[in-house]
Amino acid sequence: MNPEKLFHEFLRKKILQKGGMKPSELEDAVGKYYEEWENTPCHETDGLSPKAYYERITDARRLVRELRDSLADGDAPPVITERLMRLEGADDALCDLLLDGNATEKIRLAAADLLNVRDSVPVETYIECVFDPDTPETLRETLIGRLEKCGEKTAEPLLRRIDETEGDAKTVLAELLVYSGVRDERIYGFLIGLADDKKILPFALDMIGRYGDERAIKKLTELARTCDYADYTDIRNAVEMLGGELEITRDFTDDATYKKIKGEKK
Repeated sequence: MNPEKLFHEFLRKKILQKGGMKPSELEDAVGKYYEEWENTPCHETDGLSPKAYYERITDARRLVRELRDSLADGDAPPVITERLMRLEGADDALCDLLLDGNATEKIRLAAADLLNVRDSVPVETYIECVFDPDTPETLRETLIGRLEKCGEKTAEPLLRRIDETEGDAKTVLAELLVYSGVRDERIYGFLIGLADDKKILPFALDMIGRYGDERAIKKLTELARTCDYADYTDIRNAVEMLGGELEITRDFTDDATYKKIKGEKK
């Protein structure tokens, strides 16, 4: 059964009964008629209203399959999503849909949205998706945003990834570890290690500053002795975020980045 198709047919008949409808009226009418449709018995739903029909379904995997089929052709039918929001035991089926690499990003995002609405963020499942290189970027960013709000629950599964994470994924791991709010020597060591990578130094400095461990001031001061002007200003900002003050001064008159930055400001 295709609930969206059934509703569109119901809506078409309503519009014909009214003798047509202006485009400006249609948007308000859709919500009104959807509520009427979902509470109106019909043949396709065994003589029940669509809402009552879906309320009696207790098989979460069946509902998830119907959701997936609907999203393949159009939008998620509220009559299905509202049932999945409340259905006990739906978390596992939604997690499986989220992890399904064969599903479209739209479908996987819908699964994540429903898990969030159910206030049932599966931290380890989200982390698995975030660090899967095949995860679509919009979905990854959405899950990162949700994980950032989960606090210390994310710390241990993230810490287990420190030794195995490489490349650009290190920046994602660093950000999530900082947002976890947990203090741990492994986190401190990981963040300090990122400062040795010139390519991501500004990012690493921001994370170190946000993490807030003043022991990093010593490391940052040493970096400031040999870096260019642009990095020097970032280091100084990070030290100030940590509650300190960079206790060295340097002459950058001949520094290329100094000349460029000062030239742009004129």
